[in-house]
Amino acid sequence: MSDTITGRARYLGPADGLVHHKDDKTPVTWTGQAELYLLNPPLRGYTTVVVASNDNSDHPPAFGVETNIYGLEGEGLLLEWDDVGGGRGIATIADALTDSGYHVL
Repeated sequence: MSDTITGRARYLGPADGLVHHKDDKTPVTWTGQAELYLLNPPLRGYTTVVVASNDNSDHPPAFGVETNIYGLEGEGLLLEWDDVGGGRGIATIADALTDSGYHVL
């Protein structure tokens, strides 16, 4: 977990229907909760991110709960699936952002 909060994460709303795959521009279907945030300062170059939680306990390999932060590109909110924060064992969206050094607004 981050020792200090260095940034702000402003909630923009749910990601359903708004985020698209970068390769074919189709909408991303989320299996758990997914929310959009605007970050200041940027995280690994991304100012707009989606933070998504999934419980993979029932699927081999059993990773359990994980919450990842994915950077988005452009006005089309394009996703490459390269996570820039969060990870296995992080249960909530707020925890993933705090772990990456952001205070949720």
